[in-house]
Amino acid sequence: AAAWRATLRQMRVGHTVVRGDRYSHVAPDESDCRADVQVLNLSTPLEQHLSAAMNRAFDPSDDCPFRAFVCCAPRPVFGVVYHHWAADSYCIRWLLREWFEHMLDPTHESRPAQPPSGGLWQHFGPSAAGWHLDEGILGLLRYRTRFTRARPCVRPMGDCRVAVSLHQVPAPIVPELIHHARRRHATLHDAVLAVIAEAVDRFGANPPRPDRDELALGTVVDLRTRASRQLSDQFGLFLGFTTTIVRHQDLREFPRLLRTVANQNSWQKRTHAAEASLLRMAAGLLEAKLHSPRRWAELYRQRMPIAAGVSNVNMNRDWPGRRHPSPVTDYYRVAPTGPMLPLIFTPTTLGDRLNFLITRQIEQITDDQLTRLAEFVSHRLERLAAAEAEWDS
Repeated sequence: AAAWRATLRQMRVGHTVVRGDRYSHVAPDESDCRADVQVLNLSTPLEQHLSAAMNRAFDPSDDCPFRAFVCCAPRPVFGVVYHHWAADSYCIRWLLREWFEHMLDPTHESRPAQPPSGGLWQHFGPSAAGWHLDEGILGLLRYRTRFTRARPCVRPMGDCRVAVSLHQVPAPIVPELIHHARRRHATLHDAVLAVIAEAVDRFGANPPRPDRDELALGTVVDLRTRASRQLSDQFGLFLGFTTTIVRHQDLREFPRLLRTVANQNSWQKRTHAAEASLLRMAAGLLEAKLHSPRRWAELYRQRMPIAAGVSNVNMNRDWPGRRHPSPVTDYYRVAPTGPMLPLIFTPTTLGDRLNFLITRQIEQITDDQLTRLAEFVSHRLERLAAAEAEWDS
């Protein structure tokens, strides 16, 4: 707890005020009870703790947007639950790394984090990111027409409670998956996204209909690496998103599916679609002011049904590898579904290993569907890696 408070105080983050896309932080002092650390009940599975945390709302008026926790059995785990408006995944990895260093060395000094200078438009707007405003506006108008044949979610929207499940691919398969993708002019993200599309096609909440048989998947994109200036010292939210839509016939043959996914992602990179998604986010927030939150979510589920979301992070071992033997063996990420997505996958690589978490709306994805989704993704990835290893040999 002392290490956690020192981390927040030295990084100067804590209670976060959001006005538009501007942030200000108020760092806690030594006596601030909002900087306490929760010790998890050892008899309760970690997944159950995470599910409860995801269903517990933040109070933005008086609550610290970061809730730290530790668990000591069957092996030590430490983590942070956070309000998504306050930070992105990069910031949380930074926060965890500094907390870890303070636990090992109480004299460690963390560098102060800077609140984002300027708004997202300044860093990722047309002049900064290289996309054309007129094309972005036309793209915004065309965006909804892309969903005319996308499968709708068949179950009515419930209370949006979620459950979290952890899944570790047992074998170290990342190098083989990268080779498999590169030989087909694709990326690791393309390959994982294609496998998730196959799984959601079979076991998701959006079954095909004769008139609507296409599958839409959303991908959260870290925009920091696409900025014209260095943003590594800024603590905030720098995210965009893209949408991949695959036809029913693409889902019947994996090489064709992978090629379709890779072509769409390549085109989106060339046209700066993730950066231009700022227009869609602004339009969505503006439309939200005209409806109740529930009505707004229902309209989006009807007009732009996305069957699943994907948010991934590929990590090397530079951070834990600085200390030998490496004390960090796994890194897990949990993402919220929001009211419009039935489920979201968060694949994460650390070195050669891969895990993925699934956050699902309980009323949309049953326990049986979850089991089938997780088994299919894990086994499919292992088969792709095994086939690549056999090819190389």
